[in-house]
Amino acid sequence: MRDALREIGLEPVDMPLDEELLRTHPAASPFSWDVSGKRHVVADWHPGGEGGRSLVLNGHIDVVAEASSLWRLPPYTPVRDGDWLYGRGGGDMKAGLAAILGAVKGLRALGLAPRAPVQLQSVVEEECTGNGALQAAVSGLRADACVVTEPFPASISISQVGVLWFHVDIAGLPAHAGDAREGANAIEASF
Repeated sequence: MRDALREIGLEPVDMPLDEELLRTHPAASPFSWDVSGKRHVVADWHPGGEGGRSLVLNGHIDVVAEASSLWRLPPYTPVRDGDWLYGRGGGDMKAGLAAILGAVKGLRALGLAPRAPVQLQSVVEEECTGNGALQAAVSGLRADACVVTEPFPASISISQVGVLWFHVDIAGLPAHAGDAREGANAIEASF
């Protein structure tokens, strides 16, 4: 993304994930992994005009875990076959990031520019918490609007239900397999 943003004439900036901000922000989702070393890449387009409304264009670069055995092609090697692109995250959501880049590149090629700042955001942590977009929202451009280029089929969404995270501990009572009825199976209890 850094290279792609430079290619369209913008100056990318790394925004490392801020673990303290994410652990203490009331809108953050809980997480139990190390986020050090993870970062967003953002770039501001300040065309210098006046009177417009600022905009954030946001997309995520991360993908959910995959089972390589289910792919007929290597999942992390993009392959074009006619009008189809095969590769991990090609639709969700590298296609959205490509649309963001293409829109800015197209406007610049036509000599057009918005009249207010635009920030392009490539974020991480979307597939597991949404904390990446949250951090970008509270640490980045305070914009009048935001477009998230998530690939919802044939619709424009103005809100999202989100995800509810919770943790459940279920205790069992160990017993020998021959005396299983004397114990309590935590796996069965979880049903």
